[in-house]
Amino acid sequence: MLQLITELHPAGAERVVYELATRLSPERWQVQVAGLRSPGGDEGAVARALRAAGIEVHPLGFRHKADLRAAARLLRLVRRWRPHLVHAHLFHANLAARLLALLGAQRTVSTVHVVERRRLPQRILLERLGARLDDATVCVSEAVARYALSSLGVRPERLRVVPNGVDLSAYAALPDREAARSALRLDPACEWVGCVGRLDRQKGQDLLLEAFARFRARRPRARLLLCGAGPEEGALRAQARRLGIEERVRFLGHRDDVPLVLAALDVFCLPSRWEGFGLALVEALAAGRACVASAVDSLPEVLGGAGRIVSPEDPRALAAALEALLADPRERAALGQRARARARRYSVERMVAGYELLYADLFGDAVDRSPPA
Repeated sequence: MLQLITELHPAGAERVVYELATRLSPERWQVQVAGLRSPGGDEGAVARALRAAGIEVHPLGFRHKADLRAAARLLRLVRRWRPHLVHAHLFHANLAARLLALLGAQRTVSTVHVVERRRLPQRILLERLGARLDDATVCVSEAVARYALSSLGVRPERLRVVPNGVDLSAYAALPDREAARSALRLDPACEWVGCVGRLDRQKGQDLLLEAFARFRARRPRARLLLCGAGPEEGALRAQARRLGIEERVRFLGHRDDVPLVLAALDVFCLPSRWEGFGLALVEALAAGRACVASAVDSLPEVLGGAGRIVSPEDPRALAAALEALLADPRERAALGQRARARARRYSVERMVAGYELLYADLFGDAVDRSPPA
């Protein structure tokens, strides 16, 4: 199997690729991974982690969409290795896999990871034209499935929902809040609200900053923690200065110890403008945090009553929900218990089993699993 993705820098879809490549049964599947792009010449932390796990990785080095040399590298890889299955993730990789299907790839699976809210008519047209080439189209939530059926032209009989999964064992023995805060050098006497995710307009950290500014005077011990990296970091730092909350906002950057970060929080917040699944929300549930999320796409589905849902693009409602939880430790504790129970629906083992079942349905017992010549 070739797992094909746009790039291999840390994010939700990239983590799914890592888990599949490292957890699928080696008796049934030999997996290699290819990333179309290497932004800034960096193949990405996920690529390095895959190599450390013994997975062969191919950085294809696409510089732009019509990079013929990189396209030739991908074609040579597929012709040389002849994978039984090309499983692609995200728009550009899905498009590449569908072109490979036209050239004779044995089976093609595309995974749709997001409900796209931006106005991208050319992309939607290409999705609709390409979906018919999939042997199966996977959606990571019921919300994404509804979007794929209504907007992307996916055929119902070829659609499969396989929710993303988290390694829950990483959350089985978290340090207490005081120890986590000490490790992160956070003031243990403060109330910490936090968000984990790429610093991008999609994730709505600007809404969270505005919401925090609305109640900062009434909660003088409240602090805000933003964990992640991304293109909006400069704008978010400038916004914090403009709102007069710079001294009460901590930017952690990208972290590989997300369980520790979540253990330090009183309340987790994901104010996204659009989503496909929300892996960070599941991680917060697994950590037993009281959660607040926006009512967009998959987030109500994932949260399932184990936290508070607020209207999207509404800093006033977001502020009210966060302030109420900070003021009510009993509700935070109750939501934390419900959160851990909810997270069990989204284990990485269940995700991998869902994909293995899909692959088995595609191939049955007829596939020749001997190594290609």
